[in-house]
Amino acid sequence: MNFKSENNLLNKKGLSKAVITLITSITAIVILVAGIGLLTTIEQLKSENVKLMNENVELTEKLSETRLRLKKTSDDLATAKFNLKVAKSKLEEATFELGEDMLTLPKSSRKFDCDDSALYMYLYFTNLGHDVRIVTGNLDLDNETFYQCDHVWVWVDDRIRGELSYDWGYLDNDEQHSSGYVINYKELLRKVINDQ
Repeated sequence: MNFKSENNLLNKKGLSKAVITLITSITAIVILVAGIGLLTTIEQLKSENVKLMNENVELTEKLSETRLRLKKTSDDLATAKFNLKVAKSKLEEATFELGEDMLTLPKSSRKFDCDDSALYMYLYFTNLGHDVRIVTGNLDLDNETFYQCDHVWVWVDDRIRGELSYDWGYLDNDEQHSSGYVINYKELLRKVINDQ
């Protein structure tokens, strides 16, 4: 007698139920493993995304802080420029007053001497649009060195008569005023401030 068990019966395609169950189980396991792998990959991507979002938030905060520092620096610079302009204006007001002419210069004093006069004339003539150079020298010496200079005046080019020297104590252009060392406005201001 040959009995065939139900498990050994061939299905219509010729496969036994055991083989079909095995294939189904393997397929389910493969799908399960693939699903677990996919879920793990999704979780890793989510984790990376969260890290990137956190880094983005940190960078955005740093950028915002940097912008605030730049704005403060810019504001500080603008304030410093304004304060410098005010200080320069006050110094000019304290040193001289531009009049309608220059015939009434103050007399020599501890507060008003040649450097104050040179500053007065420099600002006066530049205000009129003339080219002005500030010159320092020593009227008592010929071929003096820069360190022997003890006096200051201005050379003005009015574009008509050429360059003339203007010195508060001298009315003519003598030979001593035709030579000297050109200094800049900042150096003249330093001399004026040192006299105060």
